[in-house]
Amino acid sequence: MAYPKRAIVDPVRTLGFAAIGAAYAAIGTPTASFARSIRMINLTDAPVVISIDGVNDHYVLTATAPGNVDEQSFCSNRTTIENCFLAEGTQFYVKDLAAATTSGSVYIQVLR
Repeated sequence: MAYPKRAIVDPVRTLGFAAIGAAYAAIGTPTASFARSIRMINLTDAPVVISIDGVNDHYVLTATAPGNVDEQSFCSNRTTIENCFLAEGTQFYVKDLAAATTSGSVYIQVLR
């Protein structure tokens, strides 16, 4: 059976180490529509915290070579509209966990 929908990959959202600090900083733009999965990559030299509301800590990404990756799939192996998705308009944020980052970037990849 063929399905008429296709997955769309958003442009990568990124934020460099110089913009990451003790307070949450936005990573790129909010999602333009719902997201089926997200991939968060920490290529900095220190652990960071990711938030999807800019207030609460949601994900911790350690700094391990060649980078820490956390992937969240909300509707794997499903093809109906009753799936769980990350909301349209979601803004991703990042901040230092403890030590300040001094090199690298954090990346967010979105599949919708």
